[in-house]
Amino acid sequence: MAQKIQELSFLHNDVDFATHLTHDKDTFIHTHSFYEIFYVTEGEITHVQNGKKQLIKTGDMFFLRPNDIHTFIRTGECTHRDIIFSKELFETACKYVSPSLLEEINSSISTLHIQIDSVQIEYLEKLLNFIKYMSPCVEKNKPFLINSFLAHILGFLYLSDQEEKPPYPRWFQIFLSNLNDPIHIKAGIQSAMAEINYNYIYVSRVFKKHIGVTVTEYLTQKRIDLAKVYLSTTKMNIAQIAEEIGYPYPYRFNQVFKQYTDCTPKEYRKKNSKPS
Repeated sequence: MAQKIQELSFLHNDVDFATHLTHDKDTFIHTHSFYEIFYVTEGEITHVQNGKKQLIKTGDMFFLRPNDIHTFIRTGECTHRDIIFSKELFETACKYVSPSLLEEINSSISTLHIQIDSVQIEYLEKLLNFIKYMSPCVEKNKPFLINSFLAHILGFLYLSDQEEKPPYPRWFQIFLSNLNDPIHIKAGIQSAMAEINYNYIYVSRVFKKHIGVTVTEYLTQKRIDLAKVYLSTTKMNIAQIAEEIGYPYPYRFNQVFKQYTDCTPKEYRKKNSKPS
């Protein structure tokens, strides 16, 4: 049976926060409805997020948004700390750090990634373990500590020396975010424009000005990126993958994929699929 993207739902209505250390069983492709932050505490591992494959090591910290698609490829020993937050908790903490931080996080077209050092890792681990295993007599302080912890981590992101983001208008941020959503990647440009009150000619002109490529070129690249995720992390056949990324005809998918990668989907899978 073909492997589909799993949607995780660890959080319940009455739970805003959860955390654990992961040593294995993380090599399935998934997305989720909450926010997640993870950092590598020991070793190295390959992380695949929205089609981008990257070898990460101790101290690498990533911020994952709802609907981001990711998985891990293990080639050795690695432990990473996974921390998940409800949307409400995460959004409240963002507003505390900066009024614009949440919008910047959700509209970013880049992987949200920073590095922390061993001292910071040790501090975060101590604080998380204190929160997770705090005694009942101080349990009432737990929500405050969780909020403080999250705001502290978001401060790392806010103050990091990342590339300055261009001042996109709000409608453009929505459109750009839609073009990174697997639902719209499959459905196409008109689906991504459903919330936009501008015609396609105007949208395409503004898009080319800000991004440097046409909307069609951008969407095609996103489709190829998503196809790479499916090819390297699932057992879906080529026809299924073609349909999942918006190509009803496999031969057209093969043409476009080879144009963008210089290899066929079958060749890419052979070189990049995970060991079974």
